[in-house]
Amino acid sequence: MKLEVGQEINYEKVFTVEEVAVIGKIMGFMGKHHEIPNENGELLNQGLLTAILTNRLGGEYNILTYRMEFDFIKQVWTGERIIAKNKVISLLEKKGKNHIVVESKLYNENDELVLDGVIKGIVLEFE
Repeated sequence: MKLEVGQEINYEKVFTVEEVAVIGKIMGFMGKHHEIPNENGELLNQGLLTAILTNRLGGEYNILTYRMEFDFIKQVWTGERIIAKNKVISLLEKKGKNHIVVESKLYNENDELVLDGVIKGIVLEFE
């Protein structure tokens, strides 16, 4: 599937307590602030676990990412539905490679911005 400027690709995810614990343990970034539940029994997501929704685009569209910029705006808790809204900003051919810039905005179920990001990469072509 070809990507086009202006195209929007959206993903949704509800992170679980188990995912936060397992990913935190595997990757070694399970700070105390990720281990202590809030008053509703939810855990605080690791920032990069939340940002993983932006990278799903790379896997589905064979994008070799070379730059990711993230502003973490608001905390994300387990049990919250997160919506990643990705928009292709530019596609440019340079030196035989198709460079892409994607704007990625993640919102919680209350439509509050939780992450603002930009992804740059090369769209790989496979036959």
